Amino acid sequence: MEENRAAGTAFIIMPFTRELDWLHHTIVSACLAEGVKPKRGDDVFEPGSVLNQILADIDAADIIFAVCTGKSANVFFELGYAWKKHDPILIAEDTHDLPFDIAAYRAALYGQENPAGSRETLEWRLRRSVRAILDREQLPKGKALNEPPARKGTPRITATLHNVGRGSRRFVLSNTGTSIVKQVSVEVPPEASSFHLLDRDLPLDVLRPGESVRLLASVVMGGGKSIFDVIIKGILEDGTPVEFPVKISL
Repeated sequence: MEENRAAGTAFIIMPFTRELDWLHHTIVSACLAEGVKPKRGDDVFEPGSVLNQILADIDAADIIFAVCTGKSANVFFELGYAWKKHDPILIAEDTHDLPFDIAAYRAALYGQENPAGSRETLEWRLRRSVRAILDREQLPKGKALNEPPARKGTPRITATLHNVGRGSRRFVLSNTGTSIVKQVSVEVPPEASSFHLLDRDLPLDVLRPGESVRLLASVVMGGGKSIFDVIIKGILEDGTPVEFPVKISL
């Protein structure tokens, strides 16, 4: 048995024409099938400004439908208002109903012969869009975040070798990721006998995102490989060890 879905609300922005009554019915059916209560501007019966009530209903809705068929000025006014808070589900008979500034957004079309854009499959496609919006992770009622959720960091350390003359080099370690890396060290393979890294400053206690550190190095020509991998090692804040192989060419 399908799990009962918590009810939500939807507001339908569309022209009030008899030719589109079937479309209104399809949108309403898709909403009710997913446990969502739909509302349209002509369902507003409260006293006062109709426009203010429509804008308030747009703000309060969980889902916004916008029927672009016919390029109604009222529809696009309300759609522009809705876009500040919502990601509306656009519906149109054809791409010609979508002005150039919103043509790049995905819309549910219903005037095509193929199943992906036909009237016959529209309700199923709208249900899928409704379900996708309802399934987005939301905060439980009564709880609020004190700060935005932190994105998971990406660890990445790179190294470059710069020639400063007379066999002296600068070995530059750079944190090009988005995670802090601690206890940073460099492991040079034995076959790179011509390359010597002055590692008295290693391991680095911490290398923060965007930081770079210059280390002295020297090269003695005539011995060992000239192309090799060094291994940069470190530890993330949660204790996870990480390694970054970097190819060096003398």
